[in-house]
Amino acid sequence: MTAPKVSVVVCTYNRADSLQLTLASLERLAYPSFEVVVVEGPSTDHTGDVLSAYDGVVKRVHTAERNLSTARNLGIAASAGEVIAFIDDDAIPDGRWLDDLVPVFEDSEVGAAGGPVFDHTGYQLQARYSLADRWGDTHIEYGPRRLDYLDHPDTWYFPYTIGTNSLFRRDYLVASGGFDENYAFYLDETDVCLRLIERGYRVVPSEHGVVHHRFRSSSIRAENRVTVNRFNVLLSRAYFARRHGLPKSDELAMFSAFNEFVEYHQADLAAHMEASRIPPEVLDQFNRDTVEAWRAARARAKQPPLTRPRRWFGADPKPFLPFPTTPCAATRLRLCLVVDDYQDGPVAGIGRVNHALAADLAGGGHLVHVIIVGKGEPSTVDLEACVWVHRIQATEHDRSPVDALPQVLWDRAATVLDEVRRIDSFTPVDLVQVANCNGEGLALILDGHYRVCLYAYMPLLAVGNHHHRVDTGRR
Repeated sequence: MTAPKVSVVVCTYNRADSLQLTLASLERLAYPSFEVVVVEGPSTDHTGDVLSAYDGVVKRVHTAERNLSTARNLGIAASAGEVIAFIDDDAIPDGRWLDDLVPVFEDSEVGAAGGPVFDHTGYQLQARYSLADRWGDTHIEYGPRRLDYLDHPDTWYFPYTIGTNSLFRRDYLVASGGFDENYAFYLDETDVCLRLIERGYRVVPSEHGVVHHRFRSSSIRAENRVTVNRFNVLLSRAYFARRHGLPKSDELAMFSAFNEFVEYHQADLAAHMEASRIPPEVLDQFNRDTVEAWRAARARAKQPPLTRPRRWFGADPKPFLPFPTTPCAATRLRLCLVVDDYQDGPVAGIGRVNHALAADLAGGGHLVHVIIVGKGEPSTVDLEACVWVHRIQATEHDRSPVDALPQVLWDRAATVLDEVRRIDSFTPVDLVQVANCNGEGLALILDGHYRVCLYAYMPLLAVGNHHHRVDTGRR
């Protein structure tokens, strides 16, 4: 089958450096046919300079409004793909992001799909399977899927996609009016998913198609990742409840649910204030915003949704603009390199050899994960020069099955196996390379599930010295 054309839409505002990383990561995708549309808000940083480097290969759209739903509608209007994929300007997709998710749309009933999202650590999940109710209260499921039974019209609970990893069939999205611009942000994609479900389409949260969300600071989120301005969160929550929950329930239930939402945020802000992460004025402003948001939501819900007619999305059609990508190996492998040292520096050694090997493999189009087991630091995963670097904290495991192996070494080996399994649960691993000198590959070998390559590096000078010492001994 011919792969559907995809339009990747990135909405950005004053995140030039982060946007540059996102665009560079899109160059690593191997999906055969996609374009990139960047919708730029009224940025005052060097976003324009970043986008100038992509002149002729990225569709650029400007908006004077700082409204995410408005920006997304403009992105839809500029798109020519059959599927529209939204990703944030502080997010990085896995190399198989589109390959894993687009095939879901072979089912004509599917209107939206999305995959797992990792938080700023790169290791912990922000979301796997996302569930909401008609009040706009959301929660994340990590265990067995229950969502396949909930995407039907008139459901109270329903699946939705996370905004930074949301794919939609363009025709269905346009027919539904796109995004309701009453949502400046928060619950905007949740509203779209529910409206698609009410039209009889399915929303599919997939186990694959990973995005890493870095949670960069913004006008509403501080450097410590605490959301300090929550007015639009309150407004969106109250408006969503009136638009979708009130027709199926009553005012008292709606107010009680909103009050619980407010109390949760008050407690969250109070905890941050107690830890000196925010000043007391932030909580005071939140309490004032609660009253104003409730009133504004009531007024907006009396009017029709701020969606767009079908003709608006097709008023100025733009041809599909293929996005150039890094040449990819004919057989693209996902490789895990387990190392003790990993660095790109002037000092020769195993760390530099490991770094060069990983860089060369990534340069050939392969998906490379470097796993480094340490102790004491929280586990993190980050993309460094096109290589996913996993710095994983060693954890205690059951007693070593090999009597001669110290428990501390078995813990490291078992931690390596756990991490390879974790990667494999989101996207299949083809080969693991481990050193033969420290036993970190032992659990992998005993497990027998993965192809394992043992390696040994010894500089030529060391080999020569070793042979010389042997000869001297003989004399």
